[in-house]
Amino acid sequence: GSQSRWEPLTVELWHGSLIHYNKNFKGVDCIVMSEVIEHLSPEVFDKFIPIVFAMYNPRVIVITTPNHDFNRYFDTSSPQSASYRFPDPTGRTSRIFRDDDHKFEWTEDEFKGWCDKTSQEYEYDVEITGCGS
Repeated sequence: GSQSRWEPLTVELWHGSLIHYNKNFKGVDCIVMSEVIEHLSPEVFDKFIPIVFAMYNPRVIVITTPNHDFNRYFDTSSPQSASYRFPDPTGRTSRIFRDDDHKFEWTEDEFKGWCDKTSQEYEYDVEITGCGS
């Protein structure tokens, strides 16, 4: 049978700059950043985060990012796997990344530390979950 929603579901996809404030996002219920932050240069990251947390101030923010700790589970011995492994292109670490466009890949502890600091700074509650093992 058909089940009706109590409220309509509206989904909007936007294309634009992450560092320019968009008044249409002020007060939205939720912002999802799935596999986004690791692609941001430090300059963009430092501008983007205050815009999301302080200016848009959504009720919920969902952030996903690769867990660098998980990289050890990838088979690095196969030639095919080698084509998906990239030295840190920024040169800031000796880590091997999953994508040549990643500007960083945090360990679980690094991500938790950033979440704790950011949630305190912008007065958000934080919940960290993961997948994969």
